[in-house]
Amino acid sequence: MSLTFLHILIISATVFAVIGSGFYVSRSVRSSAGYSVAGRSAGASLVAGSIAGTVVGGGATVGTAQLAYSFGLSAWWFTLGSGIAFILMGIFYAKRLRNTALETIPQYLELYYGKKAETLSSIISSIGILLSAVASSLPGIEIISALFGLTPFLSALLLMALVIAYTFFGGMKSAAVSGILKMVIIWISLFISGAITFLLLQENNTLSSFPASHFDLMGQGTDSAMAHLFSVIVGVLCTQTYIQCIFSAGTPLKAASGCFIAALIVIPIGLPSVAVGMYMHAAEPGTLPILVLPTFLVNHVPVLIGGLAMSGIILSL
Repeated sequence: MSLTFLHILIISATVFAVIGSGFYVSRSVRSSAGYSVAGRSAGASLVAGSIAGTVVGGGATVGTAQLAYSFGLSAWWFTLGSGIAFILMGIFYAKRLRNTALETIPQYLELYYGKKAETLSSIISSIGILLSAVASSLPGIEIISALFGLTPFLSALLLMALVIAYTFFGGMKSAAVSGILKMVIIWISLFISGAITFLLLQENNTLSSFPASHFDLMGQGTDSAMAHLFSVIVGVLCTQTYIQCIFSAGTPLKAASGCFIAALIVIPIGLPSVAVGMYMHAAEPGTLPILVLPTFLVNHVPVLIGGLAMSGIILSL
């Protein structure tokens, strides 16, 4: 896998444009509430963009393709479970949380369980976010190293700089706008790539070469599938990042609507990555699993689509 100059140009221009949009909207941020919860003025689309933009990261794209490479359709559980969690959040949690006019989960817990609960939940939440950041950063470092030929240290520095640029100056508002743009890029480019993959899978009767378990959501076993679903739902409902998006909504109704829209965005996004993973398992079985999706996008789709998709993935990571 090697990037052409045109790939690099498209990736750089797209990443610059998305992060630049975040800088642009950050000019209106003038307070801590404006930074942390977008001044509580976000519409349903901005709430959905910030939620979907958060969950569609390395796990939903690169990780899903990596898992599908080995197990097939059951790799869909991450984005499917995330979408189900957002639906539950919209039905049962969004309006109640937004009505409190708070900013964090620990603040909410303090209302009912006291200061000690707030302190303990702050510590637990911080540790959980740290572990999540590590899980996202490791594949990001490896992919940036493979794409651009950088050392892991330089890749880590580049990734850190992108994260700072993505959220530091405008907080929730810039993350929401950037998230919407990122989702548009990923949706268009990945679904075009998925259509190309499906046509490739149909050639030479490739689909018939897979065992039946690769087309079964319970292919890794019902217990395993339900454990994945349960862990994703609990993880989403307990994570400050998603709850903060709800607190940024202009009204409780907009908070709930944003959750439902995010579910519609997130649930199908894993399917193109599943198709890519299965195709690469049949066509290029020697590929390093974590590089399955980047390799396909660089080598098997038109440069424009591949470059846009890779820029979306880098922003996701």
